[in-house]
Parts: sequence; structure tokens; C-alpha cells
Amino acid sequence: MIICRDCELRQTLPVTQTGRAIHCVRCDSKLKQLQVVSQDTLIAWALAALILCITANSMPFLTLEYKGGTTTAFLWTGGHMLWLEKFHFLSVLVLLASVFAPFLHILFIGGLLAALRMGFRGPRVARGIRLVDQIGKWAMPGIYLVGVMVAAVKMSQLASLQAGPGLYALIGMVLIWISITTSLDADTFFEFWEEKI
Repeated sequence: MIICRDCELRQTLPVTQTGRAIHCVRCDSKLKQLQVVSQDTLIAWALAALILCITANSMPFLTLEYKGGTTTAFLWTGGHMLWLEKFHFLSVLVLLASVFAPFLHILFIGGLLAALRMGFRGPRVARGIRLVDQIGKWAMPGIYLVGVMVAAVKMSQLASLQAGPGLYALIGMVLIWISITTSLDADTFFEFWEEKI
């Protein structure tokens, strides 16, 4: 038995589970995400996303040429500039959503999957699963990437822009991160938890 979180209808999950998710019969909200990707695949994705995240944060993101001057920007430059302009709260928020939360989210996902794969079970792993769920609400690399693209299109009318390796790494990381987050939620983590070693 499961209760829908939206309409509170009590219903029985079907024995045969096909597709990607099970939906409520009354309001069509998602009741359960189905496991369609193996743990090993998710661990590989998490490792690739972590490498790309580190690359995106350490390599030049965009190079701007304007009136003979050249400026190189990194992923964290926007948050740093907001800090220098005394927008401290906004600076911390931008850095949290674009740099720290995605890195921690991917790191914890990979670590938890590896721990579950090696057979670790216990209350610490359960707390880690809940923590990953909370951090995921703050991780917004895709929104940051869209914002950068919109700003780049607007600025390209005024100056010459050149994409750096950090931008390509961020695009790759966002694509892998989307694949991970659409294939994995807290319920799927707990399904891995319940699997026999």
C-alpha cells in the first residue's frame, strides 16, 4: 500500500512494474520512480560528472575581448564579483547553487552508491540518502548554464566572446547530472539499500 502525497489516495502498487515510474490513479502524480539504470552505470556517471565538475571549476569558462582588453572568467567569477560589489548574500547564493551544491551533490551520490555497492548498510547511509535529497534541492547547474548562455548572447553584441574548456566541461556535467537525477531519487536509493549483496 502507498498513499499519494498530493491527493492522499491510498492505493496498492502493481505487482508488474513497467515503464519509468508509477503514477497515482486519481491525480497522476508520480508515486514511485522505477529502477531502470544499474548501480554500476550510476557510479560511472557520478565519477564522470565529478571529473567534469572539477574541470568546469578550474578551467577558464569564457574569454571576453572588449576595446582591446581581455578578461578571462571562471565558473566562480560571477559569485566573486558579486562579493566585491558588496552583494554578499546574493554572492553566497550564486556560489552555493552553481558551484558548491552541485559538487557536493555529485560527490555524495557517487559515495553513497559506492558504499551501497560494497555492501554498507546502516543508519549513517540512510542519513546520507536523506542528505543527498536535501542537497539536490539546492544544486542548480542547469539553471546557471542557461543564465550564462542568455548573458553570453546579450554580451556578444557588444564584445567578442570565446568559450573556454570550463564551459564545455559544465555542459557535459549538466547533461550527465540530468541523467543521474532523472534515474535516481531517494526511493531508488532505498531500493539499492534493500538489495541482497
